[in-house]
Amino acid sequence: MPPPLAANQTFSLHKSNIPPSKEKIFQALKLVNSDNIDIRENKIKYLVKGMSSTLNGIAQGYITDKIAEFLIESGIDNTLIQIGEYRGIGEHPDGRPWRLLISNPEHTSTIGSLEFKNASVATSAGLGTIFENSGKYNHIFDPKSGMSPSKHLQTTVVAKTATEADALSTAFLIMDKKESTVIANNRNIGFEILDNERNREIITSI
Repeated sequence: MPPPLAANQTFSLHKSNIPPSKEKIFQALKLVNSDNIDIRENKIKYLVKGMSSTLNGIAQGYITDKIAEFLIESGIDNTLIQIGEYRGIGEHPDGRPWRLLISNPEHTSTIGSLEFKNASVATSAGLGTIFENSGKYNHIFDPKSGMSPSKHLQTTVVAKTATEADALSTAFLIMDKKESTVIANNRNIGFEILDNERNREIITSI
């Protein structure tokens, strides 16, 4: 078994142009376990040395919801919030649903549109932030393998809250379509994918 990485040892594919070894991935995966995070009312503590986290996977959705709550309490009935994730309060002032164009993973063109009201939309795609030109290594990681997922190019979720849409769009990018569809049906959310052949497939809708 390889020795653990030193506390100051970091890896950057962008700097070295060399993918991480299986040993480095193995050592990193030892730090991935939500059971080792002690969350209290006003304190978060990591129980294993070397663990850390960011809020990228859900914070945008959560903040979007908090802004929506403030606007609703202030008497706003119809508006669209976009700070990374979308949340539509009510419907469009013209009396129709909100209409959103969904971009491709590279944000160079659209793959279609969707309509919603009193709902939120989030899209996840590994190609949104890549570490090398092929896109094989990107900012989305499968916590089981430590590698970037390759099942789908992109996933989009429509849910009542931006927090839920944000979290599930990322999770569905990693999961098998069959498993994601069960969750989407059980939670009554919209779910669609852009497959590796760039075909758009709407799985469920609300």
